[in-house]
Amino acid sequence: MTTRKEGNDAFIDQGWAAFAIAHHLKIGQSVTFNKVSSFKYSVVIFDHTCTEVMTRCADHGDATMCVVFEEQG
Repeated sequence: MTTRKEGNDAFIDQGWAAFAIAHHLKIGQSVTFNKVSSFKYSVVIFDHTCTEVMTRCADHGDATMCVVFEEQG
């Protein structure tokens, strides 16, 4: 995935579909991203009841620390 920065905010720019598939996201779930380092974010997925859902990333095998972004701008 890539992110795009605008001021103090970052947005997912490309690769959302691949991320959603790799993390088995379903309609009604929400995702939080917490920046850990320049290219790594911790990810927490919540279901429709706001309960944390632990899923394994198909690409990295880690449940919470697997997203490597390339930052743009």
